[in-house]
Amino acid sequence: MKDLILITSYCPDSEKKEMLFEFLKSLQKFRNEYDIFLSSHLPIDNFYFNYVDYFYYDKNNTILDDIEYRQNSWFSPENNYIIWSSYTHIGNTISAIWDMIIPSISMAKSLNYRKIHYVEYDSLVTDLKEIKENSDLLEDNDYVIYSNPNGLKMIGALMSFRVDGIIKEWEKKDEEEFKKLYIGKYPKFPENIMFNLIEGQRKYVKKDINNVTKNGLTISRINTNREYWNVPFFDPNDSKLKFLSRNMSNKEFNVKIFVNDNFINIGNVKPNSWKIVDILNNFYDTKKILVLVDNIKTLELNFKDEKDKNVFITFNSVKRK
Repeated sequence: MKDLILITSYCPDSEKKEMLFEFLKSLQKFRNEYDIFLSSHLPIDNFYFNYVDYFYYDKNNTILDDIEYRQNSWFSPENNYIIWSSYTHIGNTISAIWDMIIPSISMAKSLNYRKIHYVEYDSLVTDLKEIKENSDLLEDNDYVIYSNPNGLKMIGALMSFRVDGIIKEWEKKDEEEFKKLYIGKYPKFPENIMFNLIEGQRKYVKKDINNVTKNGLTISRINTNREYWNVPFFDPNDSKLKFLSRNMSNKEFNVKIFVNDNFINIGNVKPNSWKIVDILNNFYDTKKILVLVDNIKTLELNFKDEKDKNVFITFNSVKRK
């Protein structure tokens, strides 16, 4: 029985569709060795079906945007000074990804596949040496995962696993149990959650993601990291509400903020620069925050009570050593 290559995709624009098509075309020379399963949150054009063996469509694209589930990010403008924020991404995408992976695994199991190699759509391949090596490793392991020694515990865009060795959370998705994975966890990176589940349940091999390219596989060609931060945060040193505007792009942008009924003009933020501004002397006076970048709303927060404010502080504040 061949191994299965499982590709997840969400391609709402022409750039992403072209990425997916290029990846599928690059896989065609290996069709005698591997079958291809494409899973998507959007319908695909008929011509894609010539390049895959199976297709699964899930219309839901659930983004968890409640503060309890949002991903955390941090920025350190000074030594021993770290700003944590839960508003640098649109929300947490792990539910959307699992909604494609879990049914696909179930279908693969019913078709008697033993090994699955998972990779996201914005990849490209010239050689499957890496996948072949993983297939051999799966004879004695449940998972082959990847990490960046200087970054996340686990890279989410690539992994291999045995169908009979998946974590119990992948056997059937339970929405309530799924949400419990995030309650009280910090930081909330999906990859960290996933790594902890694998480490606690299964036998795995961890490989260095930096060695993948030389084996003919390129992943994450589209950089999904936000090129800017425009986020409020709490500073426990003086109990002020402050604001970080960080520009990692090559284009200047303008930032305006409304806090309660007060207008604050952050002004223009130049490429590769950042600003930190005090926007309210007493954080607990905060009722609402509206952020506009180039006159487009990027964030709106409303605080109903003290509980809302304390939850905000938990995930959006300065940590000092």
